[in-house]
Amino acid sequence: MEYRMKKINEVTRGWINYYQIAGMKGVTARLDRKIRVHIRMCY
Repeated sequence: MEYRMKKINEVTRGWINYYQIAGMKGVTARLDRKIRVHIRMCY
């Protein structure tokens, strides 16, 4: 599980840095919720 969390974090940071999305607070909050739901479904 720890490996998955590190990998998700790495990919998310790369995506955010690459696209430089404005208003990231809302986007990251929604993304965080979706990731947490999927992780709960796996474990």
